Amino acid sequence: MMLRLLRWLVLGLIGVVVLALAGLWLWWQLDEPLSAEAQAWLVPDRRVVADADNAYLAMLAFDSSAPQPLPHAALVQARLDALNREPRPVADHEYAAVLADLKRGKPGGTFPDVCKRDSPSCLADLQQPELIALRAQRSQSLARYQAMLAMPQFLNRSPRVILNYAPPFQAHALYDTLIVADVVAGNWRSAWSRWSEQQLFWLRVAEHPGDLITLMVANGHLERGVRLLDEMLSWRPALAASIDQRGRDALAGSAEVSAWLVQAAPGELRFAAHILKRVTPINALREHGWRSLPESVVIAIWLRPNQTINRHQRQLAAELTRLGLMRAPNDAADHLACDGPVQWWTADWANELMVCAGAGDWAGYQQKLERLQRRSQAVLERLDRANGAGIDRRAVQ
Repeated sequence: MMLRLLRWLVLGLIGVVVLALAGLWLWWQLDEPLSAEAQAWLVPDRRVVADADNAYLAMLAFDSSAPQPLPHAALVQARLDALNREPRPVADHEYAAVLADLKRGKPGGTFPDVCKRDSPSCLADLQQPELIALRAQRSQSLARYQAMLAMPQFLNRSPRVILNYAPPFQAHALYDTLIVADVVAGNWRSAWSRWSEQQLFWLRVAEHPGDLITLMVANGHLERGVRLLDEMLSWRPALAASIDQRGRDALAGSAEVSAWLVQAAPGELRFAAHILKRVTPINALREHGWRSLPESVVIAIWLRPNQTINRHQRQLAAELTRLGLMRAPNDAADHLACDGPVQWWTADWANELMVCAGAGDWAGYQQKLERLQRRSQAVLERLDRANGAGIDRRAVQ
């Protein structure tokens, strides 16, 4: 009797498991195919760029101690691309192991605060003796930064952010001290040449950032350059007379900021797809072990990746449409705004949760870019007024 009861109990449990698995399989079959719009956004940048011309690789290997950092960074990027194509969840330590081959180092000592938003004068910050001394100590970093500025392209195909933005930002400050030194010495043309080269480089990054974080970093570099120029023009008005076409192009290039956000949006979708394709119950347990939170497993069970990716694309398109940056092909996407609590009782609650978790403050990003646009235009108008007031460019050699 007991054996028969036990047998029926085992068979019943097996039946429950089989029915549950069949139900899950049927639920996952209801996932929709990727939309044409989502597929178009998921295609990475197709430009063909030689490794020697790609400033992304230079930034990736900026603080590398490898003998040949740029070719080494290309190999590391190829290994990272292979990890990104893995169908399983890739643990952070696996990415760290690959990046460790770059032999990234941290410069010793502290770096002074330079040109912060609340700083009274960027020009005064750049003339600190401590910063001038650091320029000699970190000559290799400055040389790499100058070489990077000369690279004609920036190609970022990575679905996840792996760049270390701090070393180039510090090198930017060291480079700015060279511009200020030229102004102090009256070398106007050299100052303009250095300033224009730096601004045009960060404009190239902003035009093809690959992701939103890189765009905001480029915007920060550009804003600091415009602020420095404005202060130098107040300090040495004669500097305005020696502006060349490259300098004007560097200022006028910030007029296309609306297109920059549109360029960055597909990168956000690629990152979301990179995560969503790996959200499965088995992967959740494999990544976190039995310590996984129950809700993470439930989300993985209930989630339909393609539907979530499609919804995320429509949500991004609707947000950019609301900001006047593009026209969404599906005007009905306006209801996807994440401005309320998740409706847990609906069949799509997991999709809604994942989409809204990745929603960003695009209006805030737009305001930062438009601030750069206004400041650039103001400085350009200032230069035009100064040169129209009688400053003879030909007199400045």
